[in-house]
Order: sequence, then C-alpha cells, then structure tokens
Amino acid sequence: MALRNRLTRLFSRGIEARQVRSLVDPPIVLATELGRRAENQDRVAVVRMRSALRPNQSLVAIAVSDGMGGMRDGGACASLTLAAFFEELLRLRTLSLSDRVRRSTQLANERVHAFARGQGGATSPLMMVNGY
Repeated sequence: MALRNRLTRLFSRGIEARQVRSLVDPPIVLATELGRRAENQDRVAVVRMRSALRPNQSLVAIAVSDGMGGMRDGGACASLTLAAFFEELLRLRTLSLSDRVRRSTQLANERVHAFARGQGGATSPLMMVNGY
C-alpha cells in the first residue's frame, strides 16, 4: 500500500505542456504534448527491476496509460493505473512474465474501477518489456 501511494503521488505530479525525457541506459525517449486539451492525462513510466527467477538479468518495463476523454478524473485514473500495475509487477517477481503482466493489468483495472465507480477511467497499461 505504501509503495502504491508513493507511485500514485509520483505519477500525479503536474507536467509541462510539452515534455521530453530521455534515458541513456537503456536508450529510451519519452515524450508527451498537451495539444488542444486543458489537461494532459498521459502517464508513462519506465521501471528497471531484477527478476527473482533470473537474478543476473534486469528487466526494463515501459508502461503508458491515458485518462479516458470526457470522463471524470482521467488524470487520477491514469496515475492509479500505473501505480497499481507497477506495484503488482514488482510484488509478483517469482511468477512468469506473462502471468505477472496479466495479473498486474487485472489489478490496475480493479483499482481504477473501485476508485472511479464507473464515472472515470483510463486505458490499461500498454507495456513493453525488455530483458536488459
């Protein structure tokens, strides 16, 4: 719960109208732009973690979520989506990657549904994983 709360606060921070960040190792560029919208509800995160199954190998996970246009609390829902997703992905390190992703996505959906009660939402995490 503490990790989820910290991640939710991190993903909820305000962002500039246009923002680009780059990571050198591995080489990744993340970008977002406000466009004509009043609020940017895009959320993206990169997490590098070690696998309990392969301790000598890192795993890089990149996930994107976006608040659903026209629905209430889209930015908050997108932040909660990523926080719940990464919290579970880290917690389930002893499972296979496909099981971790499936269960983490399900949990993120359940947490957003409980939070917004059908009045708001966000896209499920779109994730790319790379052994590094």
